[in-house]
Amino acid sequence: MNNLARKVICPICEERRVFKDRDYLITHIGKYHKDCIPEGWDAGRYENFLRTGKEHGTCVYCGKETKWNPDSKKYYRMCGSAACKKKASDIAEANLKKKTGMTKSERMKLPETQRKMVYAKHTSGKYNAGDHDIMYDSSYAKEFVVDVLANFLGYNMKDVYGPSLNTYKYIFEGKEHIYIPDLLIQSYGLEIEIKDGGDNPNMHPKIQAVDKKKEAEKDKVMMKLQSEGKLRYIKIVNKDYTEFFKLISELNQMYDGDQIVKGSPSTDIRPLEEGVIDIAVDIAKGVEFLGTYGKDILYQSDVVQGKRVGYMQLIPFYYKKIKQCRNMQEFNALKTQIQRTYDSLVSKKNFEKEEYGHVEKDLEDVIKEMEDHVFRELEVREAYLLRKEERKRDGKPK
Repeated sequence: MNNLARKVICPICEERRVFKDRDYLITHIGKYHKDCIPEGWDAGRYENFLRTGKEHGTCVYCGKETKWNPDSKKYYRMCGSAACKKKASDIAEANLKKKTGMTKSERMKLPETQRKMVYAKHTSGKYNAGDHDIMYDSSYAKEFVVDVLANFLGYNMKDVYGPSLNTYKYIFEGKEHIYIPDLLIQSYGLEIEIKDGGDNPNMHPKIQAVDKKKEAEKDKVMMKLQSEGKLRYIKIVNKDYTEFFKLISELNQMYDGDQIVKGSPSTDIRPLEEGVIDIAVDIAKGVEFLGTYGKDILYQSDVVQGKRVGYMQLIPFYYKKIKQCRNMQEFNALKTQIQRTYDSLVSKKNFEKEEYGHVEKDLEDVIKEMEDHVFRELEVREAYLLRKEERKRDGKPK
């Protein structure tokens, strides 16, 4: 398209100044011709009047005057009355029915539509499982997918689907509704629902009452199907994973543990009697390693299985923490923490070598990884933060 065709001329200036587009012209009018703008109008509305001669818009349905929309820099197409809104809705429904064979209300009942709505929220996200994405719709679900299943248990995430691939029907107030669980572990036929326990609920009494009743009806359907042996179902409330760990432990034995990945350095959860957890606790008062995947997760798993996370889980944790440093104060605290952890790991390595004549491979690997990469990441981040502070002192953009 020819850029010249988009250029506009100020109709007020004697020298007929030319501008790149209408937005530039509106800014110009607001700055240099504000005395010409009628009271209560903005520059956009005045520019529109100079161009079209219109002092108001006209409702496309009833013909009444419509207000100015400063965001779109146009007059509203509708007056906003209930009758016109209904007429617009009816026309849209008819057009949608003609185009797709279904009205909006009918489309809203489809499982695909409900999935899209739930996972379009600002709290939603996804975890890449290789051949598919696992969607989650809250911070609680994210912690369970990323921290518990993927990082802590080292689960085979290709076996996990979020939302569930299955849909279930329940009756509420005489009408049929669709329920889609948050997650599905396919090989176990295990449907999982993640709830926050109502710590931050919508306090409107009607909404609370409806939600509780709907939840009860969903649970009733799922428990009935479970009693019939058609599925397994568990609801995890307020990050209490105790029952989930017990269930996974039982299923592991039933299925010979095929689904839990073991032996991988990055996901090894075998017992480490004096492993990195003890090191972190001993030197910490400072080291926040337990906060990585959550103290509750480690504690709950330990109660059920007596297992701890492996050394190599320190590495992704520290990479993440380094990237999260926003200033030198945070950076120096983390640098001290990492150095303490490294010193403790080296001390443990020397002790094992002197006492037993050999050193655990995981321990050697994590020390080497810290020497080769983690400390390098620290140097890069430190240089970045120093440059950032220097530019801030000089008054330059970040």
